[in-house]
Amino acid sequence: MAEKLPSAHYDRGVRVATFYELTGILPQTEREKQLGLYQYSCDALLQQLKPAVEQFNREFQHGQITYDQQLGFMTYRIPSGHNIAVSFFEPKMSRIKIRGGEVIGGGWIGISDGRSANLVLLKESPDDLYGRWVACEIGIMALVDGSKLLGRFGLTERTVVPFGFKDAYFYDQIQYATGIMHAFTYTFIDDVGDFFAQLLLEACK
Repeated sequence: MAEKLPSAHYDRGVRVATFYELTGILPQTEREKQLGLYQYSCDALLQQLKPAVEQFNREFQHGQITYDQQLGFMTYRIPSGHNIAVSFFEPKMSRIKIRGGEVIGGGWIGISDGRSANLVLLKESPDDLYGRWVACEIGIMALVDGSKLLGRFGLTERTVVPFGFKDAYFYDQIQYATGIMHAFTYTFIDDVGDFFAQLLLEACK
């Protein structure tokens, strides 16, 4: 059995440092583990979008897609002048159950001043470390007066439907995707790569 590392203590009035203080090796917290796994999942999603970009750049004769990546954010610059942005929200063990999985992360994907959707990371079992990404387009219920929603939930007169919630509203509103009657509708798309390819086509119009 491994010996337990001693904690800091005093020997003849002199404080003896811990193993961690001497070596600089600190135990990884659960939060750090969660963030590391989430970063991997975000990077994996961006990899799913690469084939559509590469195909576009091979076939389009009037310019190339370029991109600018920052922490938690990616911008794809389309030759038509439009941009497609992908952003990731802070991960959260939300306890929200959707489509057989628990929501553990989220994000936003969309065309500048155009159609958008939320990205939803679902943990499908206790052993699922990385989760599975799906897209979710948000609409407005037919019986709801959309003008009364302006100024709420991040919606403005320029919001194009379908849309995705920004980070301040995502976790609070995605819980209603479980089927609870609400002002919004939720349409899920399993293939995020295919959805991104559709956005590329729209951004070129």
